[in-house]
Amino acid sequence: MEKYTVAICGMGISGAFIARACKDYATYAGVEIDITVIADTKGSIPSAAFWLRKVPDSVANGFYAQNMTISSWGSREEYIRKQWGEQIEGYSSSFPDEVKVEKGFFAVNPIDVLLAGIKLSWLSVKVTQNILADTARNTDLVFVTFPTADSIEERRKFLLMYPVVSNPIVNQFAQNELIYVGVPGRMVRITKLRNYFAVEYMHDHKVNMDNISDNNVVSYVQDMHPLTPEITFNELPWDNDFPVGRFAQFKRSMLSHEAYDRAWEILKLIA
Repeated sequence: MEKYTVAICGMGISGAFIARACKDYATYAGVEIDITVIADTKGSIPSAAFWLRKVPDSVANGFYAQNMTISSWGSREEYIRKQWGEQIEGYSSSFPDEVKVEKGFFAVNPIDVLLAGIKLSWLSVKVTQNILADTARNTDLVFVTFPTADSIEERRKFLLMYPVVSNPIVNQFAQNELIYVGVPGRMVRITKLRNYFAVEYMHDHKVNMDNISDNNVVSYVQDMHPLTPEITFNELPWDNDFPVGRFAQFKRSMLSHEAYDRAWEILKLIA
């Protein structure tokens, strides 16, 4: 059996989908793939409107499917103005004009579900340019799941953080909902999801900590402007390094599960 080596730099949701793609592709192609994870920590799931639209068949039993009701208040134009401060030519956003219901896949910890049964070697260090270079020289494929320092510097003006205030939901069987807020005010989206309630605010909103109760959690989620230039080619200096993931590729429209599909296509290059 042929054997290949793969490194995954970063282990958030994109890294977990890539690892699952490696495991599934090895089975499909009849090869052995040794996976090394290079990361100083395991990532977490953001406390905003996050759920998976698709999961691999190999781990489907580890997730439970529930409907998501997605609706809106007000207008698309006001929602875009609140989110970005202006109307953007050619950008329509995901603001729904009518109520829709779609299937979502959930787990207490989706990263752990995706990694179940996968043998990983773990190098717990912060990824630097030197480590990337050494890894590229000694590994068949390298997946990079976060933006490089150079790509961040070139796109820094497009990046922003927005505050999220969340707290647990008492009724864990309540309907999952996402509401886009297109009326005047500081709220941008309201989410009832994964047994918590969360409110996302405009990126320039200042959270008054005096109004935050013990049950509330304040976090900040990174986002990118819709006009952020995507990485449409491999900007890394090594031929066997590939950026995979929403921020690694600066592709705002990219969904989490698409890291699995992209990794699968890249794996065809070696096996």
